[in-house]
Amino acid sequence: MEKSIKLVSTLLIVGLVSLFSCKKDNKVSVAPATCDTASVTFATVQPIFAAACTSCHSQLSNETDAKNWGDFPRLMGSLKQESGFMAMPQGAAKLSDCEINKIQAWYNKVK
Repeated sequence: MEKSIKLVSTLLIVGLVSLFSCKKDNKVSVAPATCDTASVTFATVQPIFAAACTSCHSQLSNETDAKNWGDFPRLMGSLKQESGFMAMPQGAAKLSDCEINKIQAWYNKVK
């Protein structure tokens, strides 16, 4: 009987030590999102323009007019919210870096 009490006590102590010495890690490892700018077309940037720009800049609503719009350097400075440019889109949050990079990549392809 004494051996079984010692065995149960030992197992209980080992179990409790194991239970409380384990550290639960709830962090989920997420790979950083990538931003595909290699295959950008007007169809890629048009939804960005529609959501953030075309209520004021209707020339960005179709590809031909957007390609021929001569003020892209100003637009990019505004979207990047660089010093000396009016921050765009007005009254809304800054576009994500990925969205800005897609617009820049599209512009670089068509110019």
